[in-house]
Amino acid sequence: MSSDKSFLNRIAGWLIAALGVILLNLSFELLGDRVNDTAIGRLVGYILFVAVVAGLPLGLVALAVHYLWGRKLLGRKAKPPEREPVKRREPPAWQRPKPLQHRKSEVDNAVRLLLDNGFVAVIGARDVGTSAVAASVVQRLLDERRAGRATRIDMRSRSSRRPDTARDAAGRVLSTFGLDEPADGSPERLADASERLERALRSSHDVLLLDNVSAPEEVEWLTDRWPVAGRPWLVIAGESAVRPAVHRSVEVLGELSRHGLRAIWEAEVGPAGTPWWRRLRELLAGRGRAGRLDPLLDVCGGLPGVLMAFVREMMRPGSTLTVEALRSGGVWTVYLNHVRAGLSADAVWLLHALAELPVTALSAGEIAALLETTGDPLEELRIRNLVRETDDGRYRLPIELREVLTTPRSDRRRYAHEAVPALVRHHARETALWLPRLGTTPVAVEWFHDAELSLRPLFTTDGYPDDDLVKQVIDDLAAIADALEAWYVREQQSGGLFTVSQALRDLAERAGRTDLAGLAAVRMAAASRIAAALDEAGQRLDAAARYVDRLPAEAAAGLRVRIRIERALLALAGPGRADPDRLAAAERELDRVADAQSGHPELTIVRLNLGALCLGRQRWREALEHLDRARGLAAEQRDTGCEAHAVELQGVALAAGDLPEAVHRWLRAKEWYERTGDEQGEARCLQHLGSAALTDATAAGQIRDGRPAALTPPEAARVALSLLEKAKSLRAGQPDTSLVDHYLSVARQRLGKS
Repeated sequence: MSSDKSFLNRIAGWLIAALGVILLNLSFELLGDRVNDTAIGRLVGYILFVAVVAGLPLGLVALAVHYLWGRKLLGRKAKPPEREPVKRREPPAWQRPKPLQHRKSEVDNAVRLLLDNGFVAVIGARDVGTSAVAASVVQRLLDERRAGRATRIDMRSRSSRRPDTARDAAGRVLSTFGLDEPADGSPERLADASERLERALRSSHDVLLLDNVSAPEEVEWLTDRWPVAGRPWLVIAGESAVRPAVHRSVEVLGELSRHGLRAIWEAEVGPAGTPWWRRLRELLAGRGRAGRLDPLLDVCGGLPGVLMAFVREMMRPGSTLTVEALRSGGVWTVYLNHVRAGLSADAVWLLHALAELPVTALSAGEIAALLETTGDPLEELRIRNLVRETDDGRYRLPIELREVLTTPRSDRRRYAHEAVPALVRHHARETALWLPRLGTTPVAVEWFHDAELSLRPLFTTDGYPDDDLVKQVIDDLAAIADALEAWYVREQQSGGLFTVSQALRDLAERAGRTDLAGLAAVRMAAASRIAAALDEAGQRLDAAARYVDRLPAEAAAGLRVRIRIERALLALAGPGRADPDRLAAAERELDRVADAQSGHPELTIVRLNLGALCLGRQRWREALEHLDRARGLAAEQRDTGCEAHAVELQGVALAAGDLPEAVHRWLRAKEWYERTGDEQGEARCLQHLGSAALTDATAAGQIRDGRPAALTPPEAARVALSLLEKAKSLRAGQPDTSLVDHYLSVARQRLGKS
């Protein structure tokens, strides 16, 4: 919420408008006295009189109707609000920092370390000014033309409990540049992520600034492998805890001298360049004089961030904060108690509620979902600097205030029981709106990509202090987990699927919901399968099967279906996919499911898997029968993603006897995948088409020109290489790319490339 929406600014706007109307009216009065003596003046006056008497009321009615129509209060049924998803393909533009005079030696030393080692980390205590120094280092490189383009990424987690894991941090950085996130946090995936990021930066960005880093695992996946030569350069700003990951190139900031703090004060509140009303206020209060300023600077303890907070509060109209008050106890405790005294009851409730949530960095819509009020408690907190707006328009409760916000245990429980269910319910409703669109529009893909950062922190066992609270939210958490499963499986993100499923299983056990715990256990097995840990997946499926005996008959039957489907998928994965006995056993399992689940929503997936099993056993006709039925079911359900998958597998079944038709199916499925933003599906189709171009020159012509005409071997190899390189880029970050790597090697050998 921007400051121009504050109440004081609205009052000022109304006063200016009223003054303008008065002046305009006086001008018309003076002009009217002269014009009214002429015939043309009387005619114009008559026309204006009719316009005012008849046209003005009609215009007001039209505006009222337009307003009500736009607010969906007239003529249309209101639709649930939809959040505009964040566009993740454009890195944020670099913002030139304010000139920094008081840390010149630290900036000089950090620049030297950066040029010598390829990266530098500026670390220190919280609020000591690491972000400002790091930004000045980047700006120095830009000003000296050692770099042409820079990007800053805020690395603060949306979890209020802990920093991001290495995988989550890598995923956020890579997705900023439109690169695929690593599927999991294994060393192999993180090493690949570091290499891909370095290549992307080398071609587009010279400097990357990772700001607000709080844990070594957030950056060690980069610093362990970052090239010494630099360009791209890596600059890190963070807390002292980051040191183990950056020890070979680090600039440690100490407390700022009183002289440096005074320079900050003068830059903010006087005397040079300061508006006259601020200078007058300072002179009247006596705060700007050297003798009065020194005690305040001493209270700040050499931390510029603390001084800036006090400056903003002292400059706020109506503030009574004094240096004497700050010296009476812990500075942040005194600050919080002083500022909190003027808040409304709703704002006080919101402040304490934000401290109890497992998620931070909330949007205005998410905060509005916490309480119903006619006031604007968020604006009250914002203008008092109790919440701070982030670059992407979200609001955080600063950690230094969260740490000193003491609340009696009984009140904390009350705040949690009111705020947490409201936030979880809000997210459950939003995911219910977007999940059906995931297979139909790329906008839903962008929404899930941004929302997942806020949804994942909900799945932390320490975010729910008692079992009664877990019981309140477990059904909504299960609905959110359903949506996240669809997202993670689509994106082949095994790490996220495992983390969310494991937390849901533990929370479901606490709530006494064995049905949800069993379902989560199956999803954990699926995550292991996606990560190519097949033995572990089998063991987890055996553990999930033990929940069946603890469930009522209907719930047990549903869980048994999920286990059978997952066993079939496991049979198709890894080296065992060529084992006839294993495939036959999986097919029998799915046949039983298909017979027992007529009309069941998961029947489409069952038919797809039966088709895939028949493909594995080279029973092409039976595969096509299952896939035709799966495609029909997907079309009835308007599930474009499943329909595209069925068409893709039909192409595999047809390839042995009718390659032109198979190519036609793969091209159609690829188009559907592109339209819905399914990059993994598109990559599979590109891989099919690339292999077809390698094996058949006529197919290469059909792919390139749209008609089956044979190409020369080099031309066919070039067609294949182009398709396979794109497939490889779309599958970046996945654990198994061996097949596309094989085809790429063949295509390059035919073209004489290494």
